[in-house]
Amino acid sequence: TVFQATAMPEQFKAGRLIAFKLMCNMFVRRHDHLPSSQLLDHFYRLVHVGLTSLDKDFLGAILPQSRRIFSLPLPGVSILIPDFLKAADRVLGSAEPLSESTRVSALISVGSLLFFRRLNQERAIEGSDADDGRPMTYDRVEDKIITLLMRTAKTEDSVNVRSLALCQLGIHLYSELAHSSSRALTEGVLILLHSLKLPERTVATVA
Repeated sequence: TVFQATAMPEQFKAGRLIAFKLMCNMFVRRHDHLPSSQLLDHFYRLVHVGLTSLDKDFLGAILPQSRRIFSLPLPGVSILIPDFLKAADRVLGSAEPLSESTRVSALISVGSLLFFRRLNQERAIEGSDADDGRPMTYDRVEDKIITLLMRTAKTEDSVNVRSLALCQLGIHLYSELAHSSSRALTEGVLILLHSLKLPERTVATVA
């Protein structure tokens, strides 16, 4: 099965990567009937294994196939929030060459969590913080995402990735203003204003 293929020995790494991609394609989509809790448990466990692997090729296999994972009504998916936040931080803060697709996918997956609180007001986050093991809260998730977006918007070399970070930051600021919140508004606005003066026209236009 696909689940078994993800656990093949290291000499079959290429096959394992394909298995992870196929597994994510199978689960991260609209379902007429949701997978059983047993299948979802296997899926979440293997995604956790892949995202926490020291080999970043597994991040490249999982993230591009899982962009919409938090936009789908998958029961218990919040348990993966800490893993995706940690993986995005690794991908976007890495000096190692990672594909632009992987970097964009990392931003899309965690950026969708900015509104997870408002869309899931009655649901608790099931995962714990990957950094200190404490229970994950909506405030902590939002703070981590905003920190990641601000860093990416200021330092990312890729025009497309930096532009996406600015877009997500702008949407967040608009939402906070609309809901009379003051979380991270000042620094976010300053980043957008600074980006207007950048020599890279694409980034400046997006800002």
